[in-house]
Amino acid sequence: MNSLNSGYLAQVLDRLHQRAEAADLDYRTEVMAELEAAGTTLEQVIAEKLAEERADYRKIYRDRADNFLAVSPAYGRFLYAIARACKATR
Repeated sequence: MNSLNSGYLAQVLDRLHQRAEAADLDYRTEVMAELEAAGTTLEQVIAEKLAEERADYRKIYRDRADNFLAVSPAYGRFLYAIARACKATR
């Protein structure tokens, strides 16, 4: 057990992930609509998004400033474990 799984910090992280889910719902819906309309695969849409990001990442992130674009709780735990293993202090 660690601070990510219990107590105040766990509650804060849960609340932030819930907010992220709500805030990013429109974006996820937009991406799924693109998939259905174009008849493309998820991999193709992701490749296009990555190409757009490579071309002008500032514009992409400026356009997504209202979104959390959060990592999943599982990936967050992984990052936390890596930081602890490296003895990160900041």
